[in-house]
Amino acid sequence: RREGRWRGEVVSGYEIHHGRAACGPGDEELLDGVRGGSVWATMWHGSLESDGFRRAWLREVARQAGRVWSPSDDGVGFAAAREAMIETIADAIERHVEVDELLSLAR
Repeated sequence: RREGRWRGEVVSGYEIHHGRAACGPGDEELLDGVRGGSVWATMWHGSLESDGFRRAWLREVARQAGRVWSPSDDGVGFAAAREAMIETIADAIERHVEVDELLSLAR
């Protein structure tokens, strides 16, 4: 896993790639990738799971598109939303699947 900062926000992700991104004149480095004009590319998979980074990045994208927009900072974060989805699926499986039967088939 990689960790760093982008415009003051903590960001983390993981890398699976070969080679590297090359910055041209006027380009900005971005999490082992590059931003050139309206194209954003990063080598850090999962970076948008970092709530502060995602909000800052979306604000910047909106600004560059000429939009006045700002995400809510009091919303449910990515990790909490993912955990809630997993719990919902687990509850549905417990209610509707014979788990012991399923596990016996897996053995």
